[in-house]
Amino acid sequence: MSASQLKGTLSTNSVSGWAGAEADDVDIRKRCGLGSVLVSESMEVEEDECHLLVSPREGKQVVMSRKSSAAVGATLTRMAKKFKCETTDLCIVDSEGEVVGDCESEVSTSQLFKTGNCLMFKDQVLPIQHDIPILLDIHIHAYPIVGLPLMPILVLERAQNYFCKFQWYRSSGHVARKMKWQHDAFGVHSQLELKDTDVLVAETPIYIPTEDDVGSQLLCVCTPRSRTLAGVTTVVLAGATRVGHRKRVLQRGDVCVVRNFNIHPIIQQRFNHAGHNPLSTGMIRVITYNILLDIFCDGPWQLENLFPYLDPFYAPSEYRNQIILHEVYSYRGDFVCFQEVGHNDYHDFFEPHLTRYGMSGVFGNKISTQQWGMATFFRRDRWSLLETRRLDLTQRWRKHKHIAEKIVGTPLEDQLVHSTTVAQMTLFYCIDGSRNHQGALLCVVNSHLFSNPAAPHIRTIQAAVLAAEVDQHYKDIAVIWCGDFNATHDSGVVDFLKTGTVSRNHMEWAEGAAFIREDSDTKKKREHAWHHVLDIPDIDIVRRLFRALCLRTVNAEGIDVASPTVMGAVIADACQTCEHSSKIVEHIDRDKQYEYHELFIVAHYIKNAGLEVWDAFAKAVATKFALPTKSRLPCGDKLLTQPTDWTAPYIALDMDHSLPLARANTGEVSYCAGKADPDPYTVDFMFYSHKHLKQVQPGFPQFAVEDLTCGIPQETLPSDHVAHVADFLWTKSVKKSAFATSSY
Repeated sequence: MSASQLKGTLSTNSVSGWAGAEADDVDIRKRCGLGSVLVSESMEVEEDECHLLVSPREGKQVVMSRKSSAAVGATLTRMAKKFKCETTDLCIVDSEGEVVGDCESEVSTSQLFKTGNCLMFKDQVLPIQHDIPILLDIHIHAYPIVGLPLMPILVLERAQNYFCKFQWYRSSGHVARKMKWQHDAFGVHSQLELKDTDVLVAETPIYIPTEDDVGSQLLCVCTPRSRTLAGVTTVVLAGATRVGHRKRVLQRGDVCVVRNFNIHPIIQQRFNHAGHNPLSTGMIRVITYNILLDIFCDGPWQLENLFPYLDPFYAPSEYRNQIILHEVYSYRGDFVCFQEVGHNDYHDFFEPHLTRYGMSGVFGNKISTQQWGMATFFRRDRWSLLETRRLDLTQRWRKHKHIAEKIVGTPLEDQLVHSTTVAQMTLFYCIDGSRNHQGALLCVVNSHLFSNPAAPHIRTIQAAVLAAEVDQHYKDIAVIWCGDFNATHDSGVVDFLKTGTVSRNHMEWAEGAAFIREDSDTKKKREHAWHHVLDIPDIDIVRRLFRALCLRTVNAEGIDVASPTVMGAVIADACQTCEHSSKIVEHIDRDKQYEYHELFIVAHYIKNAGLEVWDAFAKAVATKFALPTKSRLPCGDKLLTQPTDWTAPYIALDMDHSLPLARANTGEVSYCAGKADPDPYTVDFMFYSHKHLKQVQPGFPQFAVEDLTCGIPQETLPSDHVAHVADFLWTKSVKKSAFATSSY
């Protein structure tokens, strides 16, 4: 080829376009566009290395790694061996067509393999491209289900999502165990290749499977691109686990498209209610939802002990997140408050999907090395985020003197410090266009209080700290406070938020004195401790007995009141006629006022008298006082708490708050702790400032106990909680000028 011919060839293969002259028309079964040399300078590879991907228009591709300082002659000689050609078939030319390097050149590889030069391979001119777009990671964190969108999540270098090219193929026959992902200087790629029988179904960033896809697999082909360049194409299988930056054999890569999931009747009623009651100006819709962290659902221990009825297909987050997303989007809410959100679930699934639906979110990780926490999403077209606060409730109590002075130096300090609890406070500015409420401020509080059922005192302290923080930063501003309180409607924390006060004589302070913090630093220990307290029958019976008797205490005026003690005579009388009564009552002092933790001493000695004695005691008190019964695990050989030093005084505080809170009517059932014999109750609540807001009635359809007796999670209800949804209206006009001098 003459110099003039070479110059003409160079002018028609401009390096300012896509990588390779035919990049838009090439067979996507190749890793990259043909007719180019890609030089990688990825931030994830060693700086002293030069990585080359040579793609002739005919023949095989060659990938090479060379020291940047290596002579270009040696690089071309090695390249000739890989192509099995003569060394004279390769040389480097500049933009003018002049040869600047051949197999005899001593110039460094990095100097000649630069943008503007070309590699001559026989009669082919291959432009050299630097700064190519690189796809570092790609995955689709969802099972393919008809009607639910699939969105690839990309990690890019020198590329933008907007310019990337996507193609979706309907396929079959790919086996997960034979698929490996690798990460090299040109990004992540798989050994997966398209087949001639694969059918192109879409060329969009997001694909919604159809009935025609049922039983097939879906492949997404992605080419990373910037405005002017294209990188290496990668193929990913929908339903596969996360690729990551390392080799991995996929675990669920052979998932086929399944038909649309069934919708629970109550959920369908809620969808209908949302459709018939769209949001209007001045109206606020809030959803709170504990979505069940993946590691608490998808594992051998969980499926065997907590959810033995659950089909393993419905346990992974790849399925459950799809159903959760569809549900919360269908409610068309202003705010979505999630609890138990995994870090990856937030960033790789909920945040990108809800962003597409017009929402933005804020994530708050727990005070732990474990990557999960809570998230608050809001509608961008109706609300503007002014500020967000992530409160560390393991330490924030130290800022409140009336609490800290009672706790520092006591066992309760260690319990609070190791609770890992956080909360979110977010301040919003209303931009819904309403004449009277445009500019109104609203504080949304998202909380997930300490979970151990034997520690109600910790939850009350955490709520008191959070209420004080809200009052300090957002005084006289409307508040909606929602979340998982890990407490029932008759608990101290719920009573505290409704009434504004909790007394030091509340029975839960005594109940909390029996709490011993368990080590849960590892996943295995946390799994074991999650339901440990309620799964031990002797602990459960003492807890229920104490609560039942405290609520039945009569004061001097003959009025039923709550008391932090239980009279021994009441318990002894209940056991007088039962089997082994003499062995039971000998451990009970009839004249003693027993505090909660002291009942464990009694239970300990009764149990040591023999399991048949303990069974008689448990049956007698359950029958006499109509204690709720549940199916429990076999009785253990010892109590969780041992009667060591019960003489130390326990912590009890008088606490109050000034927030004008009312409890929203969102239903009496929201949680079911799994098991084959579930017992649904409520631990999720929503409170609101009745001074500024009122709840819209009738509200969303609510779940009843009989709706959850089959146990959750399940196919149609993807968490062990159900969502709470409520609508609110402003109680009075709030003009924008009212906040003109606000410091927020």
